[in-house]
Amino acid sequence: MEYVTYDEVMHIYKRVISETGGELGVLYEGGLRYLLETLPQIKGDLFAKASHLTVRFVLTHPLINGNKRVALIATILFLAKNGHSLRASPKQRVDLLLSISKGELKEGEVAEWLKSHSVKDVR
Repeated sequence: MEYVTYDEVMHIYKRVISETGGELGVLYEGGLRYLLETLPQIKGDLFAKASHLTVRFVLTHPLINGNKRVALIATILFLAKNGHSLRASPKQRVDLLLSISKGELKEGEVAEWLKSHSVKDVR
């Protein structure tokens, strides 16, 4: 399994802020690095790990702005690195992230959502 790196997340973050606006800055670098570095130890399949990445990123809020946007793109990259594409409308994606941020969805539910909205890439 391939994982998303801190440098990749920071590249995503800088691009998101430059394209959509907001203040650039890291609030909790240690927490972000910990999330990314411990992802391989999370039990479960690709979608359990993707869910953990998404939920923990949104809830720990390690960046000044753009946490939900960056969490989504990092998750899409993680899925892509492992042969899957997210197939969800922009509205579905926003609804998912808002539900996570409100505490309405737990990791298991997000894993099921990601699985049901992903397709395996044909290589």
